[in-house]
Amino acid sequence: MKDKITRHIKIMYPNYSDEDISTFLNYDDINTQNLVKWKLQGHQDLKNALTDVETKYKDVKTLEKSVCDLHQTIIELSALIEMNDEIIDNIYDHVNDAQYFTEKANVDLIEARNIQKKTSKWMFYLTVTIIILILIIFFPIITKII
Repeated sequence: MKDKITRHIKIMYPNYSDEDISTFLNYDDINTQNLVKWKLQGHQDLKNALTDVETKYKDVKTLEKSVCDLHQTIIELSALIEMNDEIIDNIYDHVNDAQYFTEKANVDLIEARNIQKKTSKWMFYLTVTIIILILIIFFPIITKII
């Protein structure tokens, strides 16, 4: 009987030492009423422990859900960062292209200005030459008429 009671006490009160249990068992006034009271107290302690375990389980489940949500958020954030990284790379490429085209346009404008000067110069020479030819051709005709 004492072994059975000792096992029950160890199950209900795992923090009790063997000395505490033997003191209780060696107490002369062990009666049914004290044992029932002790068992009821142990039963209540087990209920409290079960309630604590259930509460901790719910907290762990809540924490697990929060961690899953956080993981999903991090994955979405990673995708956004990767997408923005591609956009930034595209912007960088467009800026470099714009710089290249601007420099090329400046060179083309300088070349066009030089071509325009040469063309204007040749147009002037051509116009003067045509006027001189017209004068040479029409000068004898005009002098004969007058």
